[in-house]
Amino acid sequence: LTLSTAGLSNFVIDLIGGVSQLSGTGLGTGGVVKWSDFKDLSLSFTGGSNDSLTINDKATEVDVVFASGNNSVLVNQISHDVDIVLGTGNDTVTVVDVSANLAIDGSTGGTDTVEVDRSAAILAQDAAVTGTGLNGAIGGSNLWTSGGVAFTAIDTAQVILGSANDTFDVNNTLTDTTVRFE
Repeated sequence: LTLSTAGLSNFVIDLIGGVSQLSGTGLGTGGVVKWSDFKDLSLSFTGGSNDSLTINDKATEVDVVFASGNNSVLVNQISHDVDIVLGTGNDTVTVVDVSANLAIDGSTGGTDTVEVDRSAAILAQDAAVTGTGLNGAIGGSNLWTSGGVAFTAIDTAQVILGSANDTFDVNNTLTDTTVRFE
């Protein structure tokens, strides 16, 4: 299933009753696209506006491509792989939890940030940022249920952990990525 969203923005992907659905500004009042039994959803933001996408979960793999604009993506939870290609603007991807693989590509330009927000975690978290050159990953022994976050050509990788006795491991030779922990 492929959707191109010229002029549309503020989308939310949810998994409700085992069926994935997409809602957002521009689909009309109460407008929703529902799908099931598709292997993959391709979502292209081609309008060049400042788009936002929230992923709460879904029943299929998702590929997201942004053209331009200052875009934001909030990943609350994924149980299937997601690939995101950021556009030429200043883009931010905030990740709360993953149970599958999330790949983020910032190589098209702009100033791009990946933020892992585990501030609500009440148990101690072990976080690590690893990588070489332009390719990195954010993980840890108990940061995610399963899966992980990988990135290419991201300007800032930020990890926000909870209030427990957390540990940080920065073991990388990333050439163009600033790493921050809170």
